[in-house]
Amino acid sequence: MPVYKGEKRGKYWVKMQIELPDGTKKQHKKTGFTSKGEAQEYEAKMKAGVLENVSKLTFEAVAIKYLNWYETRRKPASFAKVEPIARKYLIPYFGKKKIERISTADIIEWQDYMMKTKFEQRWGKNNISE
Repeated sequence: MPVYKGEKRGKYWVKMQIELPDGTKKQHKKTGFTSKGEAQEYEAKMKAGVLENVSKLTFEAVAIKYLNWYETRRKPASFAKVEPIARKYLIPYFGKKKIERISTADIIEWQDYMMKTKFEQRWGKNNISE
């Protein structure tokens, strides 16, 4: 979206459509930039997702975003190995949990859970923690 300059105050503003972690789209407007470059920088960061509110992101939203990123940058065979594990084991376990709330203890608990399931029998005990 373009950067606009307000006529009254001479300040720049940005208006864009952003996609929220749940997939819905929202109109977003930010005003009060003193230069066009500052407004363009803000717009670029918003598009890249740098300014997302981390406290609202769930593990599932981040995992899906990562899988989409991974799929475009890796060989299909690599993606074919990673994607099913994420969808079958990681997303169901951590899914709706907020990213900022996942602790080291949660990850260790997940590893213990996986070692007690059939995952160990198929992939081996050490594969989870590597």
